Amino acid sequence: MLPHGISLGIGIEEKHREEAIDLYEMAFDSKLSHIIRDQQARRAVLSEAFNLSSAVSAFGPDGLYGLCGFHDSGRSLTGGITASLLLKHLGWREGLRASLIGGLLKRHPVKNELLMDGIAVSDRQRGRGIGTMMLDTLRHYAREKAYEKIRLDVVSSNPGARKLYERFGFVATTTRRTGLLTAKMGFDEVTTMHLAV
Repeated sequence: MLPHGISLGIGIEEKHREEAIDLYEMAFDSKLSHIIRDQQARRAVLSEAFNLSSAVSAFGPDGLYGLCGFHDSGRSLTGGITASLLLKHLGWREGLRASLIGGLLKRHPVKNELLMDGIAVSDRQRGRGIGTMMLDTLRHYAREKAYEKIRLDVVSSNPGARKLYERFGFVATTTRRTGLLTAKMGFDEVTTMHLAV
C-alpha cells in the first residue's frame, strides 16, 4: 500500500523537468561534477538531454519525490547526453574530456533485459519505502513489456543502494575494477546486478 499522498507512474510531465534535474543532480553529484565540472553547463546538458518518458516517477503533494530511469525501445532517461551535446554546451576541450570520461561509464542494453538508468529519492523523503516502490513499478513495467530481467550497475561508494537492491531481490553477477578516472569520482568498483521478472 502506498504511503498517504504518494502516486507512482511511468513518465514525468514536462512541467517537472527542473525538479527531475534537481533530484538527479542531488543523487549523482559525485559522478556528474567530475564529468561536467561547470554546474550551469551540467544543468543545461541534463535539461536538453533528459527523456522524461523513460522514468518511473514518485510524486507527493509538494512535487517529485523520486525517479528511476530506464532504457526501453532505444530511448532512456539520460540517452540524450551525446558527444555533440557536450561539445555544444562545454566547448571543444571540456566537451571532449566529458565525452571520454562519460564513455567509461556508458552501458548498453542487452536483448530481453531492461537496463535501469539510475534511481534517486529526495533527501526529505528517504526512509518511506519510495525506492522500493519505484523498483516494484519498474518490475511490473518490465513484465508488461515481456523483459526477462532488469539489469543495473551499482558503484562501490554506494553501499546503501546496493542493500536496497539486494533486499528487493537483485543478485550480483559481476564486479569489475575501474580506472583512475573513476576512482577520482569516489569509487573503484562497479557491480552488475540482475533481477528476474
